[in-house]
Amino acid sequence: MKKKFFRIILVLLFACLLFSCAKEYDEHFYGQRNIEGQENVGSGDFASAGEIISFPRKGGDDFLISAIESAKNRIWIEIYTFTKNEKIFQALLDAKNRGVDVQVLLEGNVYGTPAINNQARKILRENHISVKYTDNNRYVFTHAKFWLIDEDYYISTGNWTRSFFTKNREYIYRGSDESTRKFLEKIFQVDFAHKGFSQLSEIPPQIVMSPINSRHQIEKFINETNDEILIYVQTVTDLNIINLLQKLDNNGKKVIVCTADNEGNRAVFETSGLDWILATEPYLHAKIMLRDDGNIFLGSENFTTNSLDNNREMGILLGNRLDIFQKIREDFRKHCGS
Repeated sequence: MKKKFFRIILVLLFACLLFSCAKEYDEHFYGQRNIEGQENVGSGDFASAGEIISFPRKGGDDFLISAIESAKNRIWIEIYTFTKNEKIFQALLDAKNRGVDVQVLLEGNVYGTPAINNQARKILRENHISVKYTDNNRYVFTHAKFWLIDEDYYISTGNWTRSFFTKNREYIYRGSDESTRKFLEKIFQVDFAHKGFSQLSEIPPQIVMSPINSRHQIEKFINETNDEILIYVQTVTDLNIINLLQKLDNNGKKVIVCTADNEGNRAVFETSGLDWILATEPYLHAKIMLRDDGNIFLGSENFTTNSLDNNREMGILLGNRLDIFQKIREDFRKHCGS
């Protein structure tokens, strides 16, 4: 009788896990993958009064330290890699000591250098700054690079490393529009709490976020090319993306791809049939698209399957900003010779 009773209990527990608890389990592990964007996502142009900051530049970290030093209420940082920088650490500590809410979210398993963020985490914790590693059960990597300082937000192509400030080709978009800022606040909070987010209707049309809608947004951006598109991205290996670019090229559109000279790109560029440049110095770490109608994509997303479908990534679409378009277009010309 007792054995039968325990068997019944085990069956009921299994049923709970299989049915009642399935929604929570699936969201934690798989819920955000394969959720493609819908028609209301990515529609319309977005223009913000923000600014672009380009790298490498002399005194590269000065602008960031200045922003931290001027913070009055909060500094929330979600970034893939944060290596030792005494001036930035001190600025964050000073901000905390004057009552600013400082929170930092770091990737705990960086590809190729899994312990690279340990030192930053240790220093921040020793100074009683709230710091966490990201949820690797939910995302392969949290490769996003964004932060909020008071009412401003920053979406970056690069990390807080010496190479970012002084050696790489990178860009940051700084803005303050309410829709983007409030959305980034929400994403930072759910990521910091290791919770999921899949409310597609709440994503502003300018946001490009993996794993929910990056593929949809980026493929849509490519497909809507009228005459010319420039791809200025560190790594491009996703076959769907390459096929879309080839289709444009075959239809007489001008497609120029400029990437870093790395192993992944070298494996595909010769056989792609595309006008493809492997850039040299400065090292191309940016993730940018420029379309002939003046629209711009800027974000953390490489055009790889993992980046688009499995990581947490963050990017933004910009329209009606000829000044930003022309600045990046000139960088592209000088860097890629086209």
